[in-house]
Amino acid sequence: MTSIIKPLFASLAVTVVLAGPAVMAGPMQQATFTATVDGNPWKADFALATTSTIGTKAVLVISGTSNSGGTISTFNASLPVPASGDYVGTFAIRKGIMGDVPIANFNMPQRSTDILEQGFTMAEGEIVIESFDAAGKTISGHFSAKGQTRAKTASMQITDGVFAKVPINPDPTAQ
Repeated sequence: MTSIIKPLFASLAVTVVLAGPAVMAGPMQQATFTATVDGNPWKADFALATTSTIGTKAVLVISGTSNSGGTISTFNASLPVPASGDYVGTFAIRKGIMGDVPIANFNMPQRSTDILEQGFTMAEGEIVIESFDAAGKTISGHFSAKGQTRAKTASMQITDGVFAKVPINPDPTAQ
């Protein structure tokens, strides 16, 4: 049974990643998420912000994923949601663990078979949410960050990061 389920799950995951923005409609088509990563342009094909709770903390996770030329990479940032519910603000990135926000990472699974070499944990930088469109349920802002692999063998610098009209799901005004 597991020999059937594992390939099925893997093919579904690949289908979702590859289909991504081509099958999305509405606000996700309007979202932009770009940056300069180690001096090279990077552009997400798909961007989304989600709200959730980690322990007792309300958290906003902003993600951008690129599938450029079959090479998948993802930038993720987890930020605390202020008690006021106003997402606008400046959030200093620091090295931490999930639940200790704000934190950020940049993952590139194809970089290595060693999980400690696949992602970069950002240790410094900032994310600025410049606007929250309550009617459109989107956020816009900019970011920069520096970090290293979990194995501490390589470093990365992200500059000129910009995200615009990134939809928030679930609807933050309904919570």
